[in-house]
Amino acid sequence: MLFRALLYGGMRESTQHEIVMEETPLQAFKFLLKYIYTGKCQLSQIGVELLIDVLGLAHKYGFVELEAAIAEYLKVG
Repeated sequence: MLFRALLYGGMRESTQHEIVMEETPLQAFKFLLKYIYTGKCQLSQIGVELLIDVLGLAHKYGFVELEAAIAEYLKVG
């Protein structure tokens, strides 16, 4: 998982005390963090624009299950 590698896998960021995540929308990242900690997400409770941002982060950081769930939700909805 790319996110795990970013923090623990020997990448430059794993040795820094602060990581700047440019082009990362705050609300989308908060949603992603909640998903990381709980393993759950309420897709129906957020707007399409935020869903698109979260989908981009899920893809960027390798959250395959979340990415698939959002894609399916957008396809059905």
